[in-house]
Amino acid sequence: MSQRIVEIIRKANLLNKEDLAKAVEFSTRDNIPFMLFLFSNNMVNEETVMPLLEQGLGVERIDLDSQDIEPAVLDCVPRDVAMQYRIIPINRLANNLIVAGGDPTDLALIDKISARLSSKVKIKLASELAITRAINKYYTNRVEAEKKSTKATSAEVSDTYVVAFIDRLLQTAAHRKASDIHIEPFETMIRIRLRADGTLQEYLERLIPVSKTYGDPETERWIDYSDLLEKTVNPYRK
Repeated sequence: MSQRIVEIIRKANLLNKEDLAKAVEFSTRDNIPFMLFLFSNNMVNEETVMPLLEQGLGVERIDLDSQDIEPAVLDCVPRDVAMQYRIIPINRLANNLIVAGGDPTDLALIDKISARLSSKVKIKLASELAITRAINKYYTNRVEAEKKSTKATSAEVSDTYVVAFIDRLLQTAAHRKASDIHIEPFETMIRIRLRADGTLQEYLERLIPVSKTYGDPETERWIDYSDLLEKTVNPYRK
C-alpha cells in the first residue's frame, strides 16, 4: 500500500481519522488496493479524488474510459498479469511499455511487472474503478467473445461432417435398395443398420463412439464424424 496515497487522502480531509484507519486495516487484511477499497465502499468520489492524487503524486493521469486500446497493445500484457497487478497496457514504444495503474509510485511493483513482461514499463495513473472496467472490457469480454467464436467454428465443422456422413449413408442405402435405415443411439455408442431384402445389414463393422470433440462439453454431445468416416466400411459393397 502506498503511504503517499493514504497521506493525500488524510490531508484532503476526505475521511475522518477512524474511517481512514479502518480502510487501511481492511484493505490490507483483504489484500485489496487501498483506493479500490475506498471506491467500492463509496467512501470517496472518483471524480473528486483522482485530480488530488494526480497533483499529490506528481504523475500523469490517464482517462481509461476514453481510450480505444489496440489489440496488438493488449497482447503485450497477458490477462493473468493484468488481473494480478491491476494494470492496463495503453501503448508500446520500442521496448517501452506504457501501462495504466493505480499507483505509479510503487517502484517494487514496476520492477516486478518489468521482469514478468521482459520489458521496460512506465505506469500512468488511472482510477482503480476505471482499471476494473477496462479489465472487463478488454480481457474478460474478449475471452468470452473468443469462446463464442471457437464454439461457432466447431459447430460449423461439425455440420460439415454431418452433411458428408448423411449423404454417404443415403447413397449406400439406395445402392443396397434398403427399405429402412435403423439408427440406434446409446449412451456412449451409436449403431446404424440398413434393412434390405427383409434383413438388417450392418452399415458399419463396429459401433461408433460418441465424442465431445465438438460443441460445449458441459451441455452437448456430438458424434465424432471424422472418426466415423475414416472407419466406415466400403459403402458400395453388397
